[in-house]
Amino acid sequence: MRKSNTIIAVIAIIAAIFLLWLWYFLGFNKVDYPLDMVLTIVWLAIVGVAVFVVHRREKIRQELVRRVFVTRANSRLYNSEAGVIAYAKPTALSTIEGILTNIDYKSMDIADKPDDFESDYIVRTSDFDTKSETDETTGEERKVVTSWEGELYNSKTEESQEFKSKEELYGLLAQAI
Repeated sequence: MRKSNTIIAVIAIIAAIFLLWLWYFLGFNKVDYPLDMVLTIVWLAIVGVAVFVVHRREKIRQELVRRVFVTRANSRLYNSEAGVIAYAKPTALSTIEGILTNIDYKSMDIADKPDDFESDYIVRTSDFDTKSETDETTGEERKVVTSWEGELYNSKTEESQEFKSKEELYGLLAQAI
């Protein structure tokens, strides 16, 4: 279970226990008021909104973790989980793919990029999915990208170009780098 899901469950359980105690403390269990239905609906709305907010924040956090900063001058990449990594110009995409494939999203901290790291481009990934496949020759399991969407943002010109697949990103990176 992800950390955010655990937090949601704990908050909901604590709130339910508190509301159950409050229900008996205020004596609502002895008298049948129309307020019972209103309180139930309000409680369900609060839980629903809390789940939605936490889910949305988790999605935003994962998008921030997937950001990869690219610099052309000294061929380096930066990601908050992977750190600074050198790459060879033709292998920039496979290096980024390796970084994103190995992210586990367990850390709740998003580290800022180093002060001395000047990025030319930022790969902002909004959707990245993989599936596991077994290599028939070696028998090893490897992850294969099934979908990859986002944008390549140019830090110098402040323009962004969207991509809908790995191949489109490869073309954009080939032109940029």
